[in-house]
Amino acid sequence: MQSTNGVLMNRRKLIRKHALIIDHRTKLKEKDRILTLVCDDGTQRQAIAKGALKPGGRFAGVCEFAHEADFLLAEGTSLDIVQEAVSICPHKTLRELPDAFAAACVVCELARYTTFPDLPNPFMFNICSCALSLCETINSYTVLLALVVAYTFKVLAHEGYRPILSSCIYCGEADIAYFSATSGGSICTSCAHDIDGLSEITPSEVQFLEFMLGSVFDKIIHTDYDPKIMYNLGLLAHQWAATHLDVRLRAFEFFLQI
Repeated sequence: MQSTNGVLMNRRKLIRKHALIIDHRTKLKEKDRILTLVCDDGTQRQAIAKGALKPGGRFAGVCEFAHEADFLLAEGTSLDIVQEAVSICPHKTLRELPDAFAAACVVCELARYTTFPDLPNPFMFNICSCALSLCETINSYTVLLALVVAYTFKVLAHEGYRPILSSCIYCGEADIAYFSATSGGSICTSCAHDIDGLSEITPSEVQFLEFMLGSVFDKIIHTDYDPKIMYNLGLLAHQWAATHLDVRLRAFEFFLQI
């Protein structure tokens, strides 16, 4: 009997998925967990891991937050059932570093709102996996914040929400002074009248955002940043994501302490 992609067993189709666990907080009964997965094709799935909360259970060590694994799933109408789970990368170091863990929570929170069950998008899995791996290597809060800011704007840009930064979105003026998530980016002083929700932005901050959108993560995390500038960019990233995803991002709020 084959069990790769398309076998019927007990009237359930068995499928193999390489995936990241981006949420494992939902409990089902006393010992089961509902996992939210981002698969390597970029689709999101939810699956029940029976006995995952049971000490010594066969899924207890694998079905943890940010764990990357190979899953054998019994496909269901709304929820799959985990049949097997083989660890690939547990990202164990994240649970030993509070700031890195908080950054990883932001990465996974955003992945939860930017991946969908019926929309393959391998980019989303790849960038999420890469960001989580890098979080484990960073000891500086400011650099972690830079990674989160870059991840946020890259993911939202991929979804179609790329800010206009170098000139005013209304008149094209290069001398900009404000940033508006609802308007779509940078705004000059002349056009800022009667616009709500504006945040001040400096030329240096604009340059950093453009750099982050156009650079790979490895280059971003090996660049020096002013902590105040990066924190301001963190606030803008949160505002940008919360506005365009239309959700409250609690992990992001906790990471920024707002």
